[in-house]
Amino acid sequence: MSTHAEVEAEVEAEVEIKALVPSSDEHDTGPLLGTLPCLGSKDGWPYSAADIEGWAEAYPAVDVAQELLRMREWLLSHRTRRKTFDGTRRFVTSWLGREQDSPAYRSNGSSSNNAQAQRDAFLATLSDKELS
Repeated sequence: MSTHAEVEAEVEAEVEIKALVPSSDEHDTGPLLGTLPCLGSKDGWPYSAADIEGWAEAYPAVDVAQELLRMREWLLSHRTRRKTFDGTRRFVTSWLGREQDSPAYRSNGSSSNNAQAQRDAFLATLSDKELS
């Protein structure tokens, strides 16, 4: 169980982080490149080149543009699980964080390279079994 001082320290750290990182409403994001479907906005949640650059820097092993397309399709397919306008940025960063930490991205830096490596390893084991 957390003590009062620990909880207070966590809240202060969160406030400091929020002060350092402006929300999408608080800074000029440049020209918009696309939107993600969300609740509370007919037009969707917009993202810009600056957003993509920031995510690419934070998640270097992830193909951010490809993942944004995957997110869009997921949100279109799962209407009841769409995020609110204010919650969409967290959804994006959580998604990218999971992709960054996934074995497919960790080993070779891209999921397609890893899939090919896994296929080659599987075929090699089949060849080894045939030789035995």
